[in-house]
Amino acid sequence: MSSNKFRQADRIYDELLVIRCRAGEAKAFELLVARWQPRLLRVALVICRDRQLAEDLVQDSWITAVRKLGTLRDPASFGFWLIRIVNNRCMDALKSRNTEPQAPPAAEPAHMPGEVENGEAITEVLKLLDTRHRAVLALHYLQDLEVNEIAMVLDIPPGTVKSRLHHAREAFRKKFTELTAYVSREA
Repeated sequence: MSSNKFRQADRIYDELLVIRCRAGEAKAFELLVARWQPRLLRVALVICRDRQLAEDLVQDSWITAVRKLGTLRDPASFGFWLIRIVNNRCMDALKSRNTEPQAPPAAEPAHMPGEVENGEAITEVLKLLDTRHRAVLALHYLQDLEVNEIAMVLDIPPGTVKSRLHHAREAFRKKFTELTAYVSREA
C-alpha cells in the first residue's frame, strides 16, 4: 500500500473515532489520544525545547480539542486540526515568554566533544534554530506532512511553507556544519 493510501486510511480511521467521540464514546477518545499523543509531543518538544512545557501545552491542547470537537467541520481533518492547536499553543507560550528559550551558543554545544553523534547533533542543531524553522521542520520531517498539509496546519499559503522550508533547511545545514566542525576540532 502506498504512503498516500496509508494517510487516507489514517484519516478515515480518525474520522470514525471523532464521530464516535461526538456520540459520547470514551473509548474512542482514548484511542485518539493513544494515536496522537506521541506525535503531538514530538512537535511540541521541537518547537518549545522544554519537555515540561511541551507536555503541559499538549495537555492543554487536548482540553481545547475536547471542548471544540463539535466545531470541527471535517472529522477527517482531525489530525491537521489537532496539530494546529498544538502549534498555536506552542507559539503563544513562546510569545508570552517574550523570548526564545535559551539555546547553547553555536560555538559551544551542550554536549562535550566526542559525545555528539548524528542523532544528538540533529537535536542540538534543532535547538539552535528559531521557532518558525523548528515548527516547519517538525511538521515536515517528524509528522511527514506535505507542503499543502503544513499550509493548512499553520494557516499560511503553500508558497510561504516552501520558503520557510527552504530557509529552515539552509539554517539547519549551516548550523549542523558548524556544530560537527566544532566537535571534530575538539575531539
